[in-house]
Amino acid sequence: MATMTGKLILLSLALLYFVLVCNVSADGMIKVRLLHFLNPQGKGHNGHCCDGKFGICERNGCDHYFKMCLDAPGRRDKSTANCAYGKQIKIDPTIDQDQITFTQRYKNVQNPIAFEFNEPLPFETVLKVSIYDYDRWTKDDFVDRLEQPITQLTDYPMDYALQSRTTLRVQIFKECKPNYYGPRCTTACFPPTRGEYTCDQFTGRKICSLGWTGPSCDEVTGRHV
Repeated sequence: MATMTGKLILLSLALLYFVLVCNVSADGMIKVRLLHFLNPQGKGHNGHCCDGKFGICERNGCDHYFKMCLDAPGRRDKSTANCAYGKQIKIDPTIDQDQITFTQRYKNVQNPIAFEFNEPLPFETVLKVSIYDYDRWTKDDFVDRLEQPITQLTDYPMDYALQSRTTLRVQIFKECKPNYYGPRCTTACFPPTRGEYTCDQFTGRKICSLGWTGPSCDEVTGRHV
């Protein structure tokens, strides 16, 4: 009897866990569209030219490359290697350019860059970007570090300018995967089997079709068309 009771308790806990997980599941992404980058002086963080010797700068620009990630607000770690949300993205070097206009497919990345989530999208996050000058024969030079707090995620692109010694202009927006809706992509609304409802394109709320009613639009009213 005790064994049976124990099994029932374990089964109940498993069902409770399943319900909780299902209620917080999500499928969405935060997208970062790179627009334009400017290093106005063509120098590294130390004030030296990216290319040149003995204080004499060469005419060509820096060989910039970027590392970026999404992190939780308030973290002291400035690195882009250990962020709270997803992996670090590295963009291959752009040779001899102090100004960069990013295209839809830039170097090794698709632009916008998608940071995917299998959990509810965060209420707030921080875009962190580290910028380096690539050197073939010596250690890469650190150029700049940029951060942008993101306190509002929208379905449409919002413009941001990350500025320090350099400037990086981006657009940031969220995108839910198919059948997921809401500000954090936590509301699931799957296509009906009998046309009994449609899904609100923003909230995911079920909108009952004529002849159907109830919270899940699964109750017949007798007025079918």
